[in-house]
Amino acid sequence: AQQRARKAYFAAVRGGWQHRTGSLNSQMAFAHAKIFCHFNYIAALTGTGGNKSSAPWLVNEDIVNWVLGTVTGQNTKFVDSQALRIEAGIWPWQWRGDMLLLRMWCKFLSMSTSSVFYRAMCLSIQMTTSEQRQSPATASNRKGQMHHQTWAQQLYAAASRFGIDKRDVDLRRHTLVTVQVDASGDGDWAAPTGHEAAGTPVRLVSSRVLASGGGARFELGVTCWGLPTGTLVADVMTTWSPQLEEACHTELRYLGNVGRQREVRVFLAQQVQLHKRLRLWASTISGSFEQPYWYLPDVKLARRLLALRLDTCPTEDWTRRRPSKHLKQLPPHERACYLCECIDGVPDVYWPETLIHVLIRCSCPALRDLRETLRQELLAFSAEPATERVAEASGATTPAFNNDSALLTAMQLCIGVGPGPILLPLPLPS
Repeated sequence: AQQRARKAYFAAVRGGWQHRTGSLNSQMAFAHAKIFCHFNYIAALTGTGGNKSSAPWLVNEDIVNWVLGTVTGQNTKFVDSQALRIEAGIWPWQWRGDMLLLRMWCKFLSMSTSSVFYRAMCLSIQMTTSEQRQSPATASNRKGQMHHQTWAQQLYAAASRFGIDKRDVDLRRHTLVTVQVDASGDGDWAAPTGHEAAGTPVRLVSSRVLASGGGARFELGVTCWGLPTGTLVADVMTTWSPQLEEACHTELRYLGNVGRQREVRVFLAQQVQLHKRLRLWASTISGSFEQPYWYLPDVKLARRLLALRLDTCPTEDWTRRRPSKHLKQLPPHERACYLCECIDGVPDVYWPETLIHVLIRCSCPALRDLRETLRQELLAFSAEPATERVAEASGATTPAFNNDSALLTAMQLCIGVGPGPILLPLPLPS
C-alpha cells in the first residue's frame, strides 16, 4: 500500500497537480482520493501497529508530510509537520488506523457467531497474553518482523486510545450506541423490555449523549438514527444495517476527534510554555481543523497566508533563525532590533527582535505609522453596521482594536502591506 501511494504521489507531482487543481482544499481532496486511499484498506492496516519509534505506519506519516509540503509550498525540513497537520485538520495516521480497525470490530460484532470473521476475532483475542492486554500500545513479542502486534493487541490499543473500556473487547460487545423503543407511540422513548409488540418504532441513540443526563436532546442523523418500520429489537445489533453503520462511524469519529484534539492542545501548550518558534501561532489557535483560507481560489495567496501564520516568510527574523551550516541559530533574546533606539540610552542594548515586538512594540517611525494606519482602518471597519450585525448574530462582541491583543490577531490574519491602503474595500455582488 505504501509503494502504491508513493507511485501515485510522484506521478501526480510530475503531472503538476499542485499547480493546477484549484485551492489547497481541492488539492488535499485529490490527495485523499488518489494517494491516501491506498491506506484505507483494512487488510493493509492489519499488523501495522507498534511503538511510535518502530511502527510500520510511520512510513504513512512520511508520505502525508510529502503531500502537505507539496500542497502548501513549505519545506518540511524547516516547518513542523505537526503544525501543518493542525492547519489542514488531518489526523495522525495512528488515530486514522485505530478508527478503521474499530469500525471493523463493530462490524464483526454484528455478524453471526458461526461466521469465519467472528471466530477469527475470538481466536485472536483468546491468544492475547496478559502483558499485551495490560500494555497493548507497547508490548511486542515478535520483534524483527513486519507485524509487530497481533490483530487483537492492536484492537486493545485502539480501544484504549479511543476511551473504550477493555471489558467491552473481552465481552465481544460495544456500547457506542443504545437501542430505544417507543412503545406508546407518543414519542416517549425508553429502553426495550423484551415484550414490545410487532411494529413498535425502534431507534439507535448515542450512548454518550444518553449518559449526559435526562435533559439530553437528540438530533436525527447526528445523535439518533431511526430504523425502518417493522425492525425487531433483537435484530438491531446483530444486523449491519446502514443506520448501525452510520451510528458506529459517527461515534468513533467523535471519540477520535476528542483524543486528537487532546494531543493538539498539549502540543500547542508546549509551544507557548517552552517559548518555541510557533508560540505566537499556538496562542491564536484552539485546535486542529481545516482553516478557512484553504478554500481560497488564489493558491499563492493561501500559501503566503500560511507562511505568515507559521512565521516562515523570508524576513530577517526567519533568516536568522533558519538552520545554517555556517552560522549558528540565534535565540530570541540574542537577536537585537536595530530599528529601535537603545534601551534607556544605554549603548548597544536593544529590545529583542521578536515577531511580536516588530508588529506591536517597535518604535521605528515607518512601522509605527503603518501600525496606526491599520488600527484606524480596523476601527472604522468594526464600526460599520454590517460588522455589528454579524457580531450580534454570532453572539460575540464587536472587536475593539484599541486593544493590542486584538490588533496582533488581525495582523496575523493579514497577508502583508502593499503600496496602497492596508484594507482594500471589495465590491459586493448585487
